[in-house]
Amino acid sequence: MSKLSPTQKRILQAAKSDNHKNDIRQYMQDIKSPAIRDKVIDSMLANDLITETDTGYIITEKGIAALAEPKPAKPERITKNQIMLNMLASGTTVAEIMQATAWQKHSVFGMLSNLKKKPNLNIISEKVDGQDRVYKIA
Repeated sequence: MSKLSPTQKRILQAAKSDNHKNDIRQYMQDIKSPAIRDKVIDSMLANDLITETDTGYIITEKGIAALAEPKPAKPERITKNQIMLNMLASGTTVAEIMQATAWQKHSVFGMLSNLKKKPNLNIISEKVDGQDRVYKIA
């Protein structure tokens, strides 16, 4: 089924909350154009969201189910700070952090300085001859 338009959703919600046995046209009074009202009804009929009875158009079980569809979950937002913390967990260099976050060198050192101030984080650095300094959370 296609996604409900805001108008369809509003009409179906009103019909559902009103014992879903009443003619949905009573919830369409704010739509001034008869042609648009007909298009909305035709669209909902085509998608089996409503059905025609001798008393009018009423919402179907599929119409009720369309209202209950959950919103897609938003992807988890990963901040640059979180990227840096994840990298520090396994050990990383300033150059690797710069590449992963698109930060400049002074920004990486500023964030390292801020993280070192946190009481629950112990950031250490190790320098191996001929290699870059590696920072990690101890």
